[in-house]
Amino acid sequence: MEKPEIKITQEIVVYENKYGKLFDDDVLFLPQNVEGKYVRWKWNTPYSVGVLPVLENGNVVLIESFRHAARKSVIEIPKGFGNKLTPPQEMAVLELAEEAGLASDDWEYVGDVLTDTSFS
Repeated sequence: MEKPEIKITQEIVVYENKYGKLFDDDVLFLPQNVEGKYVRWKWNTPYSVGVLPVLENGNVVLIESFRHAARKSVIEIPKGFGNKLTPPQEMAVLELAEEAGLASDDWEYVGDVLTDTSFS
């Protein structure tokens, strides 16, 4: 059995600013070969970081942030965008301090995560 796939047949930028681009792509849904449209957002940043702070007692630290797309405050991990001049672990240290007021010298990389795979 073939795995489902969405093949972009034409990228169509419908909005763009300094933060990213919004696409309304022409796509082909496979393996059915059905044509359609799909909305996609692409950030203009080389990477982003997220930190799951685990305290010595095993508790985790989450922060409350207002998110425009959700139109409400949500609970999430400290996170932020990287840049070409700052390595990801250094950016993680900065985001943890900025958003949670915490510092650590004990770090473990756990892998890559896509935060919103249905949209971005």
